[in-house]
Amino acid sequence: ALRGALELALNQAVNSFKGTIAPYAIINCLRAACEGMSFRDGLRIESEEFGRLLFSVQSAALRHLFFAQRLASRVPGNNAAPSAITKVGIIGAGLMGGGIAICFVQKGIPVV
Repeated sequence: ALRGALELALNQAVNSFKGTIAPYAIINCLRAACEGMSFRDGLRIESEEFGRLLFSVQSAALRHLFFAQRLASRVPGNNAAPSAITKVGIIGAGLMGGGIAICFVQKGIPVV
C-alpha cells in the first residue's frame, strides 16, 4: 500500500510540475524513510538528493529568476510612489473574478 501511495504521489507531482526534478527527489527521500533503512542511510540519501538538486540547472535557473524579479522592481530613475487604490474594475465574474471582488469589498474598496 505504501509503494502504491508513493507512486500515486509521484504521478500527481509529475503531472502538476511537468519537467521538474524535485518531485522525484522528494519521493526518493520519502521512500528511503518509509522502507525500513537505517537513519544514517536515510540521511545519506537525503544529502545526495539535496546536493543533486542544489547544483542542478533548474536550481540555478530558479535562483536567477528570483533575483531578476527583485531587480526588475528597481528601475533606475523611477522614484514614483504608488497611488492609493480607490476603485477596482474586474472583468469576469467567474470563480476567480468573484474571489478577487470579494477581497476588495472586504477591504472597503468599491468594485465595478
